[in-house]
Amino acid sequence: ALPGGVTQQRPDFLLSDFNVYTFNILLQETSGNFGAAVYDAGLKVHAGYLQADIDIADDLSLKAGFRYEDGNEFVRTLSLGRVPVSTTRIKENYWLPAATLTYDVANNMQVRLAASKTIARPQFRELAPQQYLDSEVDRTFFGNPFLTDSELLNYDARYEWYFGRDQRLSVAGFFKKIDRPIETVAFQQGGTFFTTFANAPEAILYGGEFEVQKYFALGDLLGGDFFASRRAVVIANYTYSESEIRVGAGDTTIPVTSNGVPVPATQIFRDGTPLTGQSKHLLNLQLGLEDEDSLSQQTILVTYSSNRVTNRGPGNQPDLQEKPGLTIDFVARQGFTLGKAEMEVKFEARNLTNTDFEEFQALNGSKIFNNFYQRGRSFSLGISAMF
Repeated sequence: ALPGGVTQQRPDFLLSDFNVYTFNILLQETSGNFGAAVYDAGLKVHAGYLQADIDIADDLSLKAGFRYEDGNEFVRTLSLGRVPVSTTRIKENYWLPAATLTYDVANNMQVRLAASKTIARPQFRELAPQQYLDSEVDRTFFGNPFLTDSELLNYDARYEWYFGRDQRLSVAGFFKKIDRPIETVAFQQGGTFFTTFANAPEAILYGGEFEVQKYFALGDLLGGDFFASRRAVVIANYTYSESEIRVGAGDTTIPVTSNGVPVPATQIFRDGTPLTGQSKHLLNLQLGLEDEDSLSQQTILVTYSSNRVTNRGPGNQPDLQEKPGLTIDFVARQGFTLGKAEMEVKFEARNLTNTDFEEFQALNGSKIFNNFYQRGRSFSLGISAMF
């Protein structure tokens, strides 16, 4: 027990020689209790591709080919003395075919059908068994050295209409089959939620997307010198998607807590649940004014996301969900000349709706909030110069 006057000292005084020796303070490094203190990581990829463009007819073309990748990813954990503790290495090679069939309905209109195979590699911090704090969600994460690459089969169909310069309308549908997707998984330790990662056996993702970008010349609509070079812009994007994890009785996964031993995937994943981070509804709306002759832009950004899963629930508990809700931002940029320098002033107002971060578990109509904090509104003003 330290005297009250000592406990109130700032950290550099608190850990001074006088306090350490006078009050017999023992300093103990605890990083090793939660994995590696430091890690070294790298990724090297050798790749090449072959592609062919074929005009099947005047209005029909095919672009097809394949890409070969040889990847070598490693994460080497180290002790405080930089002594290697363990090494995770993912060394794989892939043949990744792709094909796109394009039909020109008119000079400014086309329909595209595409299919491809792609991969997704784990991030270094997802592989490193080391704690780190994600300040966005105020939660401690812990890597899993037993993760593997994910392989994706992608199919999509898209209609595109370019009805003016920088103006377009597109409608698309998509389907993805994902082998071994990487999911975030919650686990409890000492009454505190932590987040780690694990490969689910399989998942599918499908949906549709609509996007439009349209400009309106304000000089024609309103007249006057002020609006002569200005135009209004509307950009809207809406995406609807469904996803589900597929888990069978014989499927296995390797969580970080199993020390490398495969366990039944049903202990962590439930068949039919949506992928983490996947909202069913996504809406982005941009309303703006801009000057075509100089740098002058004023933009309102509206974003809406429906509820999405953030973590698989620990110990077969309900999944943790986030309510992103509706946010509105405002951004303004104005250019001007000061002497011989081109200057720009930028103003940003974020989260004008004052939408909070809410993370909860839901069961039988009731909710338990596991993480809640006020994001608050933010305002910033900056000036930059180009000489």
